[in-house]
Amino acid sequence: MSTWRGSTDTKHIVLQDDDDDDWDTDADFVNDISEKDQRWGSKSVAGSLQTDRSIDVGQVRRDVQQRHEQSKRDEYLKGPKASDGYGGKFGVDKGRMDKSAVGFEHRSDLSKHASQTDGAKGFGGKYGVQSDRVDKSAVGFEHRSDLSKHASQTDAAKGFGGKYGVQSDRVDKSAHNFEEQTEINQYKTKIDVKGDVKNFKSRFENFGAAAEEENKKRVAEEKRKREVEFKKQVEDGKKKAEAQQRAEEEQGAREEETIRKQEDEKRGRQNDRAG
Repeated sequence: MSTWRGSTDTKHIVLQDDDDDDWDTDADFVNDISEKDQRWGSKSVAGSLQTDRSIDVGQVRRDVQQRHEQSKRDEYLKGPKASDGYGGKFGVDKGRMDKSAVGFEHRSDLSKHASQTDGAKGFGGKYGVQSDRVDKSAVGFEHRSDLSKHASQTDAAKGFGGKYGVQSDRVDKSAHNFEEQTEINQYKTKIDVKGDVKNFKSRFENFGAAAEEENKKRVAEEKRKREVEFKKQVEDGKKKAEAQQRAEEEQGAREEETIRKQEDEKRGRQNDRAG
């Protein structure tokens, strides 16, 4: 086995300096400080070589801690605080307050919920009336209108003449009334008869008088029939009107009873709610 070992030739070059001193000036520094004095400073630093002064490391530590706490306190007092702008003793940042926002001293008038209001308000009577919501064309509860009677409640005999009177504003201008009596001219004829003219004349006059009397009886009978029929109609109308009036009065009584019951139930519910 053969071993290869490399070797390197090193040539040492030695520079020869003919001049022993390259400095322009000669060094005049003398190191006359002992090793102990070197721990306290240097002669070139003024005030560092004061070996007679002892250093209290604990005092230095306390001074550093005190200065640190004072700097932190000053930084806290001068810097922003988490309590700034919350009002009260902490003050308020007015520069950052919203222009549309209200302050803590604002007290708004809260309206009650619909379930907390008086349900009887605005029903009139002892509950009062909401005048701002009353229809301008509506009348109040104190209004009493004069109601005209129904056609079935009026006097059906009105305007039939005789003792019932006549509606003169509705009488036809060309019509005659019952008081008017038309004179009937007797029919005259020229009769050329030989014989007893006087007897013939008397018979003719009697015949005309009988016919006139018959006509009067017939007119009187028809008038009497009309009066009887009219009285019957009047009585029937009065009976119908009275029956309808009684029915309306009964209906009104039932409605008043229903309203009274509803008001009693409402007052009961309000009393239960109040209790």
